Amino acid sequence: MLPRYLIYNYIKYLTIFLFSFLITIWVSQTIRLLEIGISYKDLFEIVYLTILLIPSYIINIFHLILIFSVFFLNYKFNNTNELLIIRQYVNEKRIKRNFLIINVTIFSLLCLNSEYFSQKFYKDYKQKEVELRGDFKIQVQNSKQEFKLDDHFVIFFEKFENDIFYNPKALIFSDDLLVESKRAKITNNDNRINLEFYNGSRVSSSKKEKSITNFVKFNFFIENNSERVVYPDKESFSLKELLLQNDTKLNVAGHSKIINYLLILLVLSNIHKVINSINLKNQTNYKNLKLLVFIIGYIVINSFFNKILIIGSITNHMYYILNFLFLTFVQFGIYKVYDNS
Repeated sequence: MLPRYLIYNYIKYLTIFLFSFLITIWVSQTIRLLEIGISYKDLFEIVYLTILLIPSYIINIFHLILIFSVFFLNYKFNNTNELLIIRQYVNEKRIKRNFLIINVTIFSLLCLNSEYFSQKFYKDYKQKEVELRGDFKIQVQNSKQEFKLDDHFVIFFEKFENDIFYNPKALIFSDDLLVESKRAKITNNDNRINLEFYNGSRVSSSKKEKSITNFVKFNFFIENNSERVVYPDKESFSLKELLLQNDTKLNVAGHSKIINYLLILLVLSNIHKVINSINLKNQTNYKNLKLLVFIIGYIVINSFFNKILIIGSITNHMYYILNFLFLTFVQFGIYKVYDNS
């Protein structure tokens, strides 16, 4: 029962931290999508898009999720003296065996997500995002009494109600036009903006025409010629596909992904040591802090190796030699930190 209890708490804390990190990412990506012009009314679309994006982030943050979850689990067991009871009644080899089984399962699921599901979802996300970026977005805020659409035009108005501007003054940049009227209506059909002004005047100051004209009705159209090509990036490919790419950055991303897998395996293989560390005079907190410094330090060093590999300062063989060397240092550091637990 005690090994099951230990594994249950391990999975519980891992799940809690995974969802905490993913929710943080979800919020940040939702804000970003709102900034590119998706209407607040399209809440379902925003939620759908960000859910498609989330699986591709898991592999990049999973080692940190593992570390923080076992830190808190170790803190819980030490505070309640449960760890002393577990170590008294359960053989350490049995604990290692249980963690080996569950960690192999976790790593298999991580690979399945990273090599299959995340690519599928990310490609759908990129396609939809390109479509959204290509569409015109009409969002008018009465409080500002101003509406601007990219570099096409800006409208100043007294009131906006039922898709109608009252007493608008519009600057249409492409045609160097100033338009004033009593009312104006804006519609978006077939990827085209249509501005309809009623009972007003237009002032043209372009090179081709300089004139003032009164009108009963004046229409102005803006076509959307935005490119709708999806350009794949590293999240769009599996490990094998990245390694076969001719693009240097994508190819390096493949090598970096291999190192990321190795780092996650290293952390998983040492999970039982961290959880099984008894807190004597707050020594465990100090040990856990050193482990966190080791991992974050290695991540920074690996980022540097990625950059110099991209510019061709080192070869692929040297890249792996350097990474294996520093991973060995990290493993040796973990051994020295937790070997007396």
